[in-house]
Amino acid sequence: MTKLLKKGQKWIWSEEQEEALQKLKESLTTAPILACPEFSAIFVLQTDASDYGLGAVLTQVGQERVIVYASRKLLKAELYSATEKECLAIVWAIRKIRCYLEGYRFDVVTDHLALTYAIAVRRTLSP
Repeated sequence: MTKLLKKGQKWIWSEEQEEALQKLKESLTTAPILACPEFSAIFVLQTDASDYGLGAVLTQVGQERVIVYASRKLLKAELYSATEKECLAIVWAIRKIRCYLEGYRFDVVTDHLALTYAIAVRRTLSP
């Protein structure tokens, strides 16, 4: 499929690309990549946002296996700043996969520096 990304390459979706896509989908949604949660381990929720959508991946500390993938497009009305979009990604993801997180410890990971700083400051100010 990477051949289709080359500059000037004519876009032709053939059986070769379809087979590669199906193989990729299967490998991302089956063991050892996709796994059942171990509720005694700490969950790690990684979120991100762009101008087009929100994404989240739930894993666990010490395990490089995905428990949940989640994503959605941003709505036309969601014309937020980068910080607001990143915050929306966190809130949306927690709500989306609440059934895994409720009652269990989890850490949120974001690459957005302003939110990382705000979370760190809040932790130092909490009793």
